[in-house]
Amino acid sequence: MTAPIQDARLVTSSKIPVRNLWLLQLFASRLYQRGDADLSGFEDMPEELPDAVARLLAHEAEERLRHNLTTGFRRRQDQLPRVRGRIDLLDTYRHRYLDQARVSCRFDEIVVDTPGNRLVRAALHRASRLVTAPELTQRTRALNERLRAFGVGDTPPRVAEISSLLSDRSMARDRRMLCAAELLLSLHIPAPGCHGRSAVDVADDDHFLRDLFENAVYGFFYHRLSPAGWSVQHSHQLTWDVESASEGMPDLLPTMETDIELENRSSRRHIVIDTKFTSVTRLNQYGKYRLKSEYIYQMYAYLMSQQDRRLAAGLPPSEGVMLHPAVHGHLDEELTVQGYRIRFCTVDLAAPAEVVVEQLNRSVDNGRGPADARTIQ
Repeated sequence: MTAPIQDARLVTSSKIPVRNLWLLQLFASRLYQRGDADLSGFEDMPEELPDAVARLLAHEAEERLRHNLTTGFRRRQDQLPRVRGRIDLLDTYRHRYLDQARVSCRFDEIVVDTPGNRLVRAALHRASRLVTAPELTQRTRALNERLRAFGVGDTPPRVAEISSLLSDRSMARDRRMLCAAELLLSLHIPAPGCHGRSAVDVADDDHFLRDLFENAVYGFFYHRLSPAGWSVQHSHQLTWDVESASEGMPDLLPTMETDIELENRSSRRHIVIDTKFTSVTRLNQYGKYRLKSEYIYQMYAYLMSQQDRRLAAGLPPSEGVMLHPAVHGHLDEELTVQGYRIRFCTVDLAAPAEVVVEQLNRSVDNGRGPADARTIQ
């Protein structure tokens, strides 16, 4: 179950092939999670992902250009020969516009230079540099130029604006296009001389990789388990089962927030997954690798703090999974403590994509051999 644990440095992005960074970014993307496009085939071929998403984006952009781009409104103030919108009396009299047969007006103007269209144009520009097929490079460049000619700016919206766009019901018809654009902009381009390894600009960004790994694991299970009736939660806050406390204790008690929770009432399984982008083991004073005790205590607290509440509701005991990238060797071990099954698993992010997928699936198997996450019981 466990490969020999040898001395090795902490996994960094420079040791992850860029194709596997793209695989993680695929899993973490809204396009994959929502199932807006069939990208399941690219789990085993992540190196072809940029071209596939660029084709999807190009097709959607061409459809919008054929049937009119989504428009928005921009507040504008101008001096006009006739009234439009609302009159700004103060500005009109202050500058004596009436003497010029004009009036100062404030009005909403219909524009195509919207955050969504700017996001698409920025993604098309990125795609033209990222794809490998010459015809696709030419196609995305031409679409970028057409959007520019229509008056769409080249400044992409901020991250907060993108999240707001994708949750806006009025943008429903553009959602697949916007999700594809978001994914393309998230794909990092390897720097020259990286020999297939990760891009230099994320090599030392532990925070980026930590968040990416967590979001990718969530997206992977959401995409695969939700259609099978599983509830998949991300960043779920737990409450302490407090019987009594002093007056100041509530302000001092730390919050408990799980990374990912999977639950299926019909199969009576509840799995708490904690992800960390670091080694699950460390050397002790005798030169032996041991599990990091603080991670065991953390998972034990997650499980035991909810015990009485789950028993009272007639729910089965939870299971815990500590999921880390492989650092000192592959690890796949488990134990049962006071009725709680806790697994310690690693994912080899330097392995071929199909191995990454298999190890993610295996991390939540039911103890009776590996099972595909779509039908896990």
